[in-house]
Amino acid sequence: MHADLLHNFCPAFGLLPDLAVFAMHPPYGEIVSPPNHHWTWEPPPTKVEARHEPEFLFGLLQRIQSEIDHPVVVSRDSKGRRVLKVLGCYLFLEQKNRCWRVYEWKYKSLGRLSLAEVPAQNVIAQCPPWGWQWLQSLAPAIALEYDDWRLRRGYMLDTAAARKYSQWVVQIFETKLKIHGLRSELSKHLSLDPWVLKIASQFLRPHDLPQKALLADYNCVMARRSAFVKLESDASHLIALYGVLCRDYKFPNAGEPVQRLKQYLLANGIRPQVWIVIVNVPHRLWLVVNRYYTSTSADQVLDLIKCIDRLGFDRAPANWLLDALLAPHGGPGFRYASYAAEISKGEPVWRHVVRLLQQIDKPTEAQCLDLKRVVDWAGQTGQDKLTRAQRQAGWRWLVAQSVQWEAGQMIALQSCGTSWWVPAKEIPVGEFKFRFLTTPLEVWEEGRAMRHCAYDLVRGCELGNCLVVSIRKGGGRVATLDLRRTGEKWRIHQLAGEANTHCVSAVWRASSQLIALLSEGLSGSPWKD
Repeated sequence: MHADLLHNFCPAFGLLPDLAVFAMHPPYGEIVSPPNHHWTWEPPPTKVEARHEPEFLFGLLQRIQSEIDHPVVVSRDSKGRRVLKVLGCYLFLEQKNRCWRVYEWKYKSLGRLSLAEVPAQNVIAQCPPWGWQWLQSLAPAIALEYDDWRLRRGYMLDTAAARKYSQWVVQIFETKLKIHGLRSELSKHLSLDPWVLKIASQFLRPHDLPQKALLADYNCVMARRSAFVKLESDASHLIALYGVLCRDYKFPNAGEPVQRLKQYLLANGIRPQVWIVIVNVPHRLWLVVNRYYTSTSADQVLDLIKCIDRLGFDRAPANWLLDALLAPHGGPGFRYASYAAEISKGEPVWRHVVRLLQQIDKPTEAQCLDLKRVVDWAGQTGQDKLTRAQRQAGWRWLVAQSVQWEAGQMIALQSCGTSWWVPAKEIPVGEFKFRFLTTPLEVWEEGRAMRHCAYDLVRGCELGNCLVVSIRKGGGRVATLDLRRTGEKWRIHQLAGEANTHCVSAVWRASSQLIALLSEGLSGSPWKD
């Protein structure tokens, strides 16, 4: 298949200019010089460390603009399937079931290249080619052509400089090139099915991708069209769940879609009672996957269902309760692939909490605070079982135990006398104040206030390998920064808001500025103590 595509569709970049069979553009020597005062004469910054070639840049600009003016070239392969060459660097290959596969050119050296498939889960169906990624994919080809250009003029090769130059070229082109109608042109030739797109748009998407259907989701619906037609009429709220799990190679191949889903879950150890819960949960519950898991794969969605099973829910989980039980283990700022194993460590306690609280849909502030105390107490003391009398004592007993434990923790940490070196008590950066925590008590209070496991970092702080920084704004806590030492430098290991949530870009920028200050030694150096 690749040989067939290579024969019919050569890339527009990264080929030897003097090979007639690959004469996709004129030889370098025939490229016209740019007009006087054209922006291509402006040299790159000194950090690029490469000789500027305005003629090369101008010729490259003309070739890329030519591809943008005619972004899609349509042909057919030897089997009669449509092949779309997009922007001279991507190939969209239609399958016999009307699904699509995407390929891009990978370069080994000038004139030596191969086709590599782009994972369909990385392609947005409604608007490829995704952002400026197509232009970034040209950077290796530009570097190869630049090296060849220089070699033909008698200069020594400098691969590192060529790569820096190509990256600068790409950045410049992003500001200079104008794209009009490219996506609509490609959509016209792809002719994606509107109904399939509508169903695919209901699928779960990874947290780092826009809320649009992915090509993998489109292909999934197209290949299983009859099943999704039936599911839309019988149980449309299960479309997102079915769309994830049906791609597992162990998923049943025959039967009604809902029954196949049930069969799959029971085969993976899910109790029949939990299957009833799953059937009745609203679509929005599965968005929890985006908050806590690294991806939306079948394994990770199945892990969430196992958590619901082990927590003992006998009705649709309330989001606030599920969040409270998962947040100590991870969240948007620090996602994991699996949580079921962690939940299992204190399963009897968590199941008891669920039995007591699952009927509450909208908790009060006091109930949320009490639950947080109970979760901290059970989690940090390793409480993994309850006696019959303790279970019968109900919620008040759990809260009383957690309050008593919290008071004991406070007394013990106040009297421990342990502290460690920090570069400064507090460093202001813009609108934020970075307060360096120096004792186990301060770290514990930070974790307690921000609902995360900062206290686990105490041992690293004592050894001098870690710094915990409370980021404040206007007197309130906004995030917690975990710094790790590598040699003689500090780097950001974790940065998380309350309950391990994402931090806004302003917090990240200020944290990066703090690292620069520490690197410059403006606030002291731990290796000089």
